[in-house]
Amino acid sequence: MSKYRKKQRKSDLKKLEELEHEKVSCEEEYILAKDALFKSYHIRNLSICKRTIRLLLPVFITSGLTIGGFKLFGGGYPFYQDQNKKYKTYNLDYKSSSYSELEESYKKAPWYDYQLPDSNLTIYTPWEEKEGSYVRTKREYEFSGYDLLEVYNAVINEDYDYLIESLSNYTEEVQKSNTKLFDDENNKVTVDASIHGRDKSDYILTPESNSKNLVVTILELIIIMFISCFAIEENLSGYKEAIKNCIEANKNSKKRYDLSREKLIDVENKILILRNKVKR
Repeated sequence: MSKYRKKQRKSDLKKLEELEHEKVSCEEEYILAKDALFKSYHIRNLSICKRTIRLLLPVFITSGLTIGGFKLFGGGYPFYQDQNKKYKTYNLDYKSSSYSELEESYKKAPWYDYQLPDSNLTIYTPWEEKEGSYVRTKREYEFSGYDLLEVYNAVINEDYDYLIESLSNYTEEVQKSNTKLFDDENNKVTVDASIHGRDKSDYILTPESNSKNLVVTILELIIIMFISCFAIEENLSGYKEAIKNCIEANKNSKKRYDLSREKLIDVENKILILRNKVKR
């Protein structure tokens, strides 16, 4: 082997050693760029997802509050034909000595209009003659703790014995008269009652009308779209800027990855060529 070839071969071996060291550096740079690209890719996707949810959050909140508010106040759900629950409601104005008015119907009982008129019951015992005077007892009943439906049924069935024996929460007044205010044929227990109750175990379901459902649906959509569009418009510019920055950061990571990959491939090709040359 000539001196020139020996010298050239020595130079090639030295250059090959330098390229091997450069390859190690390029591989480290390539691995770091690859990891950075992987992280950047997921950070971009997570950031876009998070910012999109944040942008649409007013839509979700507005939809929930609007639909929930309409349902709470009896409006119902959009697109869905609701079933309205109506409870058996009874109203009785009764005077055993003169008249009675009775109404039974099924009515809705929304929470904001659930109160019924106060009920009251007064029972007068028959007149009795005592020591030259006439006396009777007047009892005014409080209804706390009693089943109004049972009282209601007892009144309309004129079951006065049940009322007198079963109801104990009352105030009593003894009425006295020096003259006879009654005739013997009608001298009996009399009752004045005003009873208003609701039987929650007795109810019917009635479908919501198509016209009401259409109106409710349109109103809810208008409210949701109006508030949501306003909120989105306020945040849209910031959202676009943030998404742009995320995409740009990912592009920069991709560029660094491509450059490190190309650089590594170039060094590997140089090493391959030089090794083939040295072997000859």
